[in-house]
Amino acid sequence: MSMKKSPRILNETGKWVFNEVNGEDFLQNNKDFFFSKIDAMKPQTALDVESAANYACAGYTDNSIFNDIKMFVYNAPAIKIKDEEGKERSYELTLGDVCFALSIPLRDMYLKEHPEIPQ
Repeated sequence: MSMKKSPRILNETGKWVFNEVNGEDFLQNNKDFFFSKIDAMKPQTALDVESAANYACAGYTDNSIFNDIKMFVYNAPAIKIKDEEGKERSYELTLGDVCFALSIPLRDMYLKEHPEIPQ
């Protein structure tokens, strides 16, 4: 789902997942919700924000804002991904995968609005 490029970025699969769930609109429409969850964790560094963003997504999937995403995961067919050796294999997406794909752009959104947090 991601590559460690200092800071971590989405790989092609992560970008595909983010686009399939209309991640940009989802994050913008629910920005206040997610930012309040991150704020509550009082992040002090960019890595703290990354962890908090992941939790803000994965820890609240019982909220109704995730219903469309859960339906997407439930109905999604297996996708083809490449492993580290470049071999294709079938992979079934999980809700955790989608939350992770959302969390990296959420991290970036939060950091953009909080320049006081060291990066």
